Amino acid sequence: MPESEETMPAPEATTSGSETASPGTAPRVLTMTDHHGLIDAVAPRGARPGVKRIMVADGARVIVFRFAAGQILAEHKAAFPILVQSIDGHIEFTADGRTVDLHPGDVAHLSARLLHEVRAVTDATLLLTMLDPAAATGEE
Repeated sequence: MPESEETMPAPEATTSGSETASPGTAPRVLTMTDHHGLIDAVAPRGARPGVKRIMVADGARVIVFRFAAGQILAEHKAAFPILVQSIDGHIEFTADGRTVDLHPGDVAHLSARLLHEVRAVTDATLLLTMLDPAAATGEE
């Protein structure tokens, strides 16, 4: 019986570090990037949360914020769609006319340019992933 498309291995599974490129383009190198110790990657700075960009990878920029209880990141917007994830503590996240509580393991997605505000109810760590197509090339 012939294999279906669902059971055939993905192209990445049969490559040795690169994919076949379209004519006139360079092959894309397949990679895995990881980072550990996010909660301790940065500390709050006085009245402001600590911020550290920890990764620029294929299509994403990853930034960790460390808040002391009560700190606020005033209303602002991002140029790209974003994912925000609570990885430690309790955060109130306000966007689109509503406020949600984010606890460890919770995530929210925002469209590009949507105004939002962050308030730390407790000491907290927030992981921000900017879904940035330019990050695929490492451009900044």
